[in-house]
Amino acid sequence: MKGSIALSTGGSGGHVFPAICLAQELMKRGYHISWCTDQRGEKYFTPVVDPDAKVIPSFNKLIFHISKNDGTVGKLKQYLTILSATFKVLNSFIAQRPDFVVGFGGYTTAPVVIAASLLRIPIILHEQNAVLGKVNRWMARHAKVMVLGFEHTQCIPSHLRTTYVGNPVRADIAQIRDQAYPPITDTFKILIIGGSQGAALFSAVIPAAIALLPKEMQQRIEVVQQARKELVDSTMQAYQDLNVKATIEPFFSNMAVLYAQAHLVICRAGAMTVAEVCLAHRPAIFVPLATAMDNHQHFNAAELSTAKLSWLIKQNECTAKKLAEYLEDILNNPAILEETSDKLQKKYRVDATVKLANYLEDLVPKRK
Repeated sequence: MKGSIALSTGGSGGHVFPAICLAQELMKRGYHISWCTDQRGEKYFTPVVDPDAKVIPSFNKLIFHISKNDGTVGKLKQYLTILSATFKVLNSFIAQRPDFVVGFGGYTTAPVVIAASLLRIPIILHEQNAVLGKVNRWMARHAKVMVLGFEHTQCIPSHLRTTYVGNPVRADIAQIRDQAYPPITDTFKILIIGGSQGAALFSAVIPAAIALLPKEMQQRIEVVQQARKELVDSTMQAYQDLNVKATIEPFFSNMAVLYAQAHLVICRAGAMTVAEVCLAHRPAIFVPLATAMDNHQHFNAAELSTAKLSWLIKQNECTAKKLAEYLEDILNNPAILEETSDKLQKKYRVDATVKLANYLEDLVPKRK
């Protein structure tokens, strides 16, 4: 065993998936990995396996809910659950003593970082978004280094040491970086994804936008769309009324295949979605979630759109008319998609999972 590394992550996919990618890479290299998460994140780790089908051990599953309610009572509940979790982690760390703790954000990271700090265990924080998250801001003073998912991340304290590695992406999606962009023929494939819960906006606006296109363009389009469960039937009916071939599901388990087949992606701008689009080198129209904290989804997509490697439409400006104008322009100039894909493929060659694992290996003390 080369060493022991504890990973902490909140319960959302945006926090969990990069942690899983890193864990699997470190396990292949001979490290003991332990977990700390909450009741939302637990489902992602049951089981998490390495290539030899060994379940990743869990030093502690923090099955608790940290209250996020406003007001005095809500804040008090939040502090009490963090305090209770901190004692649980302290007991685990005293018994197991990891070489490093790597936190991936979310409220669950707070008690882990506090416990590690009390025991003087080095702490590495990973920030997935282009704006430093609330918990990482709180915990930054305890960190040895902040590892960044975006090269230009906002709200970083001036004293904090940082290094840019990118956001770890699932291996099957990372492999697309070496594949050619699919040739554009009579069929134009659009992949539409709306985050973990789907985007109601896309179910309303995208079929309406396609309806505004010339009939010959409509007939070329094939849609694969994630939609909220309650909107699957109505979204499907909207495409059937247009005679547009569509596959509508609330969840897709074969995202690597869908990315590889797509000519264009229309999506939100969560950190992991942006990272996947970049590594899969797929041209994308980003519609950032307007209610995202600190407007971080806008900044996640801004770097690509500024470099003309994607398109960005603000949520309050994402109308059927505007989206139809984008689609018609793209379909009339397909070469722009191939050029964008080529630029993305050349720019985003490095697998952030490997880069992050290499960086951590250089920090882990060599065991006798």
